[in-house]
Amino acid sequence: MKIFSWGIFVVSFLHQPASLAAVAPTSLISNLARGSALKMVGDLTGGLPFEVWKSTVLLEVRRAHASGEKPLSSLGCLSRLVKTRGAAALWSGCSARMLEGALSGGVLLAGSQAIRGCLSHTSMSPLLVAFAAGAGGGACQAVVMAPCSMMVTSATSEGGSLPEVARRMWKRGGLRGIYTGSGAVAMRQATNWASRQGFTEFARPFIKVPGAPGEVLAGLVGGLLATWNTPFEVARIEMQASLLPTTRLQSAKNGEPARGKASQTQVNPTTLFGTLSSIRKERGFGGLYAGLGPRIGQGCYMTVFMVVVPKLMDGVPK
Repeated sequence: MKIFSWGIFVVSFLHQPASLAAVAPTSLISNLARGSALKMVGDLTGGLPFEVWKSTVLLEVRRAHASGEKPLSSLGCLSRLVKTRGAAALWSGCSARMLEGALSGGVLLAGSQAIRGCLSHTSMSPLLVAFAAGAGGGACQAVVMAPCSMMVTSATSEGGSLPEVARRMWKRGGLRGIYTGSGAVAMRQATNWASRQGFTEFARPFIKVPGAPGEVLAGLVGGLLATWNTPFEVARIEMQASLLPTTRLQSAKNGEPARGKASQTQVNPTTLFGTLSSIRKERGFGGLYAGLGPRIGQGCYMTVFMVVVPKLMDGVPK
């Protein structure tokens, strides 16, 4: 939550009278609406399936580690999910995701565009402006994304409608429980969008393809490189999964009880960096990058939607 507060501070500090033209009310409202629409469309058409796939992989790794078994591969998790629950399972938690998208997408685009507009009048390079705008906008998302991502994780593991998931989470942990992993969400979002916007800006001069195709290629590169922060996402799901019933997590295989020799130690998700340290000790460095495949797909896809498309809408050189 500290990063979220920092993001709000940056926006407020930069929103000075001399820069009002860059963040005019009409522009702010337009970016809020545009960001919400783009995020919702992006999630519906691919972002959410990638999110559910990624969460399924991480929950499988967690289950397998607890039972001393070898986890399924990413493709194995996807195949099992579709076979046992149908293709519609890839849109688990859709209601929570749409609510999140309507709020976080607008916050991201409005916040990042406001910061970009203000910093464009300074001597900062476009690359640094892109990193700063992405970090500020991403950090501001945490206040709405933390509870929504918690609901998506719960829906992925246990199923249920949005009201059912919300009641279940509130009963288990109250407001604090719903915001479990909020620090990891803030770190993920700040570094996500700083990296996605920054690396996209960095890659663009090296891509000689003109116009929209070149912008899309730059976005794909930016989305790929931005997955360096996957450990924050692994920690977020680990912290949120700690509130879910262990019997459910240990029976991810079609409702069957876990078999095999159980691990003698468990990750103890307390703080963000404590969780990261525990995962590294218990599962090795590779454990911090579990689910990297689906996360790359998600990162590239959403970077195109939330970084490249707004730029194309504003117009790019032919």
